[in-house]
Amino acid sequence: MPKQKDGKDCCQNGEIKPFLFGGHCQDCGHLDENALQHNWHPPLFVIQTFLSKYMKLLYRTFDGDLIMAIVMCEIWQYNLGRYFSRAGCENNAPDLNHQERRQTLLPPCNTYSISQSLGVPNETVRRKIKKLIELGWVHRNGNGELTSTVASEERFLPENILEFSREFASHARHALALLGEGENPQAQKSFETKQGAPEKL
Repeated sequence: MPKQKDGKDCCQNGEIKPFLFGGHCQDCGHLDENALQHNWHPPLFVIQTFLSKYMKLLYRTFDGDLIMAIVMCEIWQYNLGRYFSRAGCENNAPDLNHQERRQTLLPPCNTYSISQSLGVPNETVRRKIKKLIELGWVHRNGNGELTSTVASEERFLPENILEFSREFASHARHALALLGEGENPQAQKSFETKQGAPEKL
C-alpha cells in the first residue's frame, strides 16, 4: 500500500486552488480512520462547536432567514472562487474593496445556477435575491447576472474577521490533534474556560 502523504508535505499548502469550486485538498485530507471510528465524538464535538457558532452568526446576520444566508454565501463563493481562479489570490484587496472595479472583475452568476447548486427551488432563490438586492448586498446587472457587493462584506467588521479566524484556527488545530494529525500548542494543558464570562458567539 502506498504511503499516505503527510499534510505538511502537500505541494499546495497555502494555496486555495483545491477549494475554489467546492472541493478540498486530497493530500491534506488524510486521517487515521480507524482511530476516528473508535473514538469519533471528541473531534466531532470540536468541529461541531465551530460550525454551531457560524450558523448562529448567519442566523443573526440574516434575521433568522438561513435560506437567504446560504443563497448569499453561494453567490459570494461563486464570484470569488472564479475570480481567484483567474486572477490568483495575492494583493486583491484594492480591487475587491472598490465597488466599481469589483463589479467589472467578479465573474457573475445567475438565479438558475444558484438554484441548481443549492437544490433550492428557483422561485425561492428569486425571492431571496430580491431581498439581498434591496439590502445592497447583491448587484444585478442589465443581463440579470449577480455579483456580491462590498456592502455584503462590510457587515463583518475587521475585528470580527480577526476573531472568527482565531476561533477557526483554534478549533482546527485541536480537532487535528484529536485526530492524531498536526500539532496542538500546549497540548498537555486541559481546556480552560473563563469562569463567569459569557460565551462569545
